Amino acid sequence: MARAKRNNHGRAVRASELAWREVFATVPRDRIMLARLQSAWPRVAPRHLQEVAWPAHLAHGRLVLHVGDNQWLHELTYMRQDLLGRLRRACPAARLSELRLRVGEVEVVPPPVRVPDPEVPGLSHEPERATIDAMESIDDARLRDAVAAARLALGSRRPDRR
Repeated sequence: MARAKRNNHGRAVRASELAWREVFATVPRDRIMLARLQSAWPRVAPRHLQEVAWPAHLAHGRLVLHVGDNQWLHELTYMRQDLLGRLRRACPAARLSELRLRVGEVEVVPPPVRVPDPEVPGLSHEPERATIDAMESIDDARLRDAVAAARLALGSRRPDRR
């Protein structure tokens, strides 16, 4: 039985390249570019514009931006070229040629929730009696000194430092 012909001739192919090849074969290019533009929208538009406008549709290089009401539609006509330039810089692969504004439903992306840093518990400055006994039971003097130095360093560490 004859072996199947190899197309890559033993060259390594990145997994992401293989995945994107399948995605582009399945999902229309404009849909992928629209998702990229929507992902870039919070970085491109100031917060007050994010609440009133949203990239809604992309076809043949024309991006339709949904705007909340007629007043903002009028206001954004003056900002159209600036927004188009920002979107082109944020996602050059979309090859945007035009930005159209329409009154429509606006999806407001909530700002990212700041997760507080976990509290790092600190050790007391003075070691407990059990710790002192454990350090004194170490036979090797160099190891005992190293453990004592480490305990001293951990005891002087403030909880807000890492």
